[in-house]
Amino acid sequence: MARNANTGYLGDLSEFQETVMREVLVWVKENQVLDLDALLFDETDILRFCRARKFDAEKVKVMI
Repeated sequence: MARNANTGYLGDLSEFQETVMREVLVWVKENQVLDLDALLFDETDILRFCRARKFDAEKVKVMI
């Protein structure tokens, strides 16, 4: 059984998935939507939101 490529988890992202994750992280930091340090949020948490919204950056921003 072949392993699925680009599962959306750290270490297994497509270029598009990486771009969306970075866009959302920048948006969160620039707009101070979440205090990532206080909430102990990191890339893993942002990716969870990205996967939930099929890596649609605008839908991820609404979700957050």
